[in-house]
Amino acid sequence: MLVFAALLMLFFTIYTVTRTKPIDAVFGRTAMSTAAVLLFVLAAAFDVAIVEALLGVFLSTFLYITIFKRTGTLRVGFISSEGLFQRSEAGYSGKVYELLIGFAREYKYELQLVEYGGFEEMLRAIREDYIGIAFGPIEVSILPQLEKNFYVIRVPSPSGATHAIMFERSKEFADKLLSYYEGIFGPGETMDVDKVRGDRL
Repeated sequence: MLVFAALLMLFFTIYTVTRTKPIDAVFGRTAMSTAAVLLFVLAAAFDVAIVEALLGVFLSTFLYITIFKRTGTLRVGFISSEGLFQRSEAGYSGKVYELLIGFAREYKYELQLVEYGGFEEMLRAIREDYIGIAFGPIEVSILPQLEKNFYVIRVPSPSGATHAIMFERSKEFADKLLSYYEGIFGPGETMDVDKVRGDRL
């Protein structure tokens, strides 16, 4: 039985490290910890088995799933803009929508979309961390102030109006999105992602 438990642990270890989806790896790790509990029980190491059950199976699984839920969802707020990001009876469309849906697939985010009727409402939502990314038309005069608090990517618009994608996340996230953006739009007019941000708006 000890050999069986050890082989079970080995199987779940290999399963865990070969997963591409984070949630699958979490469940694989939970199964591996469960096999470890079985191994310790069979080896009469009951105190170690209890610790592994509490920490390895229950606590760590809970923490991983909690973190996964927080980091695995990308909520995007947008103001409808023809040709860039719009909703119709057929669904969502537009170049920025394609950019974000492609980015979400590439980095395995679950994309959630929230439509706003005005910029102030959307700005309030991103300040309160209800959304992670905001997109819409923007007044050029307030861009310098926004760039103190957010990463901002200006997006060329067919109408000539200034549109922007803005977000407040890590530099790593900014680099990923900017790189993906330039792959679709080409090098655009963007702020320096290394720029030090000042006080909040």
